[in-house]
Amino acid sequence: LGIVDPFFVWEATVLNGGFLYLALQFHRAGKGSSAGTANAAARKLFLASLLYLPLLLGCMVYHRSLPAPAASPDDATKGCPFLDASNIVAEQDKHGAASGGAVLAKTDK
Repeated sequence: LGIVDPFFVWEATVLNGGFLYLALQFHRAGKGSSAGTANAAARKLFLASLLYLPLLLGCMVYHRSLPAPAASPDDATKGCPFLDASNIVAEQDKHGAASGGAVLAKTDK
């Protein structure tokens, strides 16, 4: 999708693998071990869950893919019509009342 660079896949795989390992430990501890073992595994899994999402999202922010810089200021707003107010006004004038949208009245003073 181009949202993050390819190195993020490796970091996310390591984080997901560690979280899955702790989840499997908790699952096995609940299947016949003592309550103390199950509680310890549950505590580890809970603490890992508190760290997992901030670390994953932090890695995602760090490895985000930034768009290539525009050659000219006009190119920077070319893709998104909402970045330039004149495009919004032009679209509103073009469609006017035919689109069912509200049209601002122009007054000359």
